[in-house]
Amino acid sequence: MLIRKRFLNTKVKILTGVIAAGLFIGGSLLTLPTGQAKGVVSDDYPLNDSTHWNTEPIWRDEFNGTSLDKESWNIYGSGWSANNVQSCYSRSEENVNVKNGSLNLVGLYKPGARCKGNEKSGNFTSGFVETKGKKSWTYGYIEARIKMPNNKSTWPGFWMSPDKPTYGSWPRSGEIDIVETKGSNLDYAAADAHWGLSTGNKKHAQGRNLPVGFKDTTQWHTYGVKWTEGKLEYYIDGVKFHTVNGFGQPNAANTPYGPFDQPFFLRLNLAIGGDYIDGKGSKWSNAYNALAKYPKSFPATMSIDYVRVYERRTAKEINVPDNNLRTQLNKKLSTALGTNRKDDQKITDVELEKLTDLNLDAADDASEAEKIHDLTGLEEAKNLKTLSLKNNSVFDLRAVSDIKSLKSINLTINR
Repeated sequence: MLIRKRFLNTKVKILTGVIAAGLFIGGSLLTLPTGQAKGVVSDDYPLNDSTHWNTEPIWRDEFNGTSLDKESWNIYGSGWSANNVQSCYSRSEENVNVKNGSLNLVGLYKPGARCKGNEKSGNFTSGFVETKGKKSWTYGYIEARIKMPNNKSTWPGFWMSPDKPTYGSWPRSGEIDIVETKGSNLDYAAADAHWGLSTGNKKHAQGRNLPVGFKDTTQWHTYGVKWTEGKLEYYIDGVKFHTVNGFGQPNAANTPYGPFDQPFFLRLNLAIGGDYIDGKGSKWSNAYNALAKYPKSFPATMSIDYVRVYERRTAKEINVPDNNLRTQLNKKLSTALGTNRKDDQKITDVELEKLTDLNLDAADDASEAEKIHDLTGLEEAKNLKTLSLKNNSVFDLRAVSDIKSLKSINLTINR
């Protein structure tokens, strides 16, 4: 298997490597051409599972420029009345900027600042961006790499809201919280989902049973959600820590997977103050307490290295013209997939990627009609490590020449 290395705590974005492969032919080793490894991620990563996900994003923002991509993002500029948040969200560059390969949302103490839509708030400004009206998705794996601020009264969030209120206003059309943290506890991170019939008749499913070893949100971590029909699976640093299976009553949707069966857009924000931090009326829910005790904790910056969205793959039928090869592959796939398959059954690329060690030896007394002659189709067995073709009539290896995980081929007694 090819591995894309992910540096979860080091700001390195792309690394390609070289993998060598060899062929065992009649007792000697033939080295295949080497190439750059650019394949799937490590074995425990959420994209590398039985549902078969594309390993290249369908959309991404790496924040490598000097300004926010206006084709993808809006900057929210107003107050936020819920949960007693104290910050005014500003469109100013001092609150929202792209520098040094990151999007930065910055919380500031700004005496005199006031909010439209939340006149009770003021004197603190912050940043909030969203893809509303520009980018939205139904299902997928959504991930961001984020470094949270070190400020007792901050409430950063990476979350998703419905593009249209198909089932009604909040919470009827749902909310997906990929991660929320709080500056009062740097070892705290939570995932959640909200749905229901009204603000007084709703459900949520918070998860805080974090992966072993997770700590210090002020360091770089990846936060993601794998969103499929009827299920939300949440990840930190590629490790699943929370799952929501089904969305029970009260629920405003009349569909099996609603309200989470509609397009949702992305949101990233840094709230200052608010009840979420430690409860209503608590010390750090009031940002003036953080300012008084830790004046140097402002500015408070939430930095986002990247945001990426992945989708599931659509299986593609593979042309396997050699009937003997097709028969043998279906037998091997029956074992690998635990299913009953016909000898002439259609074969897909997704299925072939399940094969890692493949023995296609013919019997010592096999007739020419029983042997494999053509390897066409095996090029899609991209995770193949070993291949044995003893006693066959293979003479052309081009079909497997680009499989970079392949280490050896046994071609004893072939053409």
